[in-house]
Amino acid sequence: MHDPEFDRWLTRRSWGLMVRYCRVVAWLLPLAIAAKDVPLWLSGDAAQLQRLPALLAWQLAISAVVVGVVVADRIAPRLRERESALYAACALYMALITWAGITGVRTQGTGMVVFAASSTFMAGVIATPRPVRAPMYLLSVLALAGAAGERLGT
Repeated sequence: MHDPEFDRWLTRRSWGLMVRYCRVVAWLLPLAIAAKDVPLWLSGDAAQLQRLPALLAWQLAISAVVVGVVVADRIAPRLRERESALYAACALYMALITWAGITGVRTQGTGMVVFAASSTFMAGVIATPRPVRAPMYLLSVLALAGAAGERLGT
């Protein structure tokens, strides 16, 4: 049974939770970046310094997404009613989570932890319908499995 009113409620609720989450991340991310990056810069370890550009790229990308969601919510409140906007934001966030997981698997072997924690939180907070969520997770897990297989093969 398809209930359009429930779908609208779920979209508004999910968008609201996502915006709240993005606000918190936008405030905490600079602190986390400083805590992670400053020791890398100060270490002088060449292997650590080689990881820094990829880490900074990911940090800038996730910062742009979370700030972008907050700004979009403020300047275009109609997005709160649009499933397509919610799905686009979720897909973008899932791509970033997958990127972090793959990068972590390839460089440190810890990407699965990042991916599992982030994707589990995303599933609980951003309640997209199963027909949208399932393919996102499947593609993401396949990408991580490929990276893990690549790491095991080397």
